[in-house]
Amino acid sequence: MCRECKRYGKTTPATTVHHIHPLDSYPELALVSNNLISLCATCHDAMHDRTSRELTGAGDQWMQRVSPPSQN
Repeated sequence: MCRECKRYGKTTPATTVHHIHPLDSYPELALVSNNLISLCATCHDAMHDRTSRELTGAGDQWMQRVSPPSQN
């Protein structure tokens, strides 16, 4: 299920895995489960500006809520 939709009481199938802390900045967290959330395509598109690849406000909010996971 999409974790972003779930926050609003919706049950939408997830189709994408989103890296909370972007791979460009945190490549070491690529496969760390605490850095991954399941999202539907609509919510995933809302996390990034698809032209600049920069995080949007929604993507930044997830980053602020989830501190970078350790790599133990």
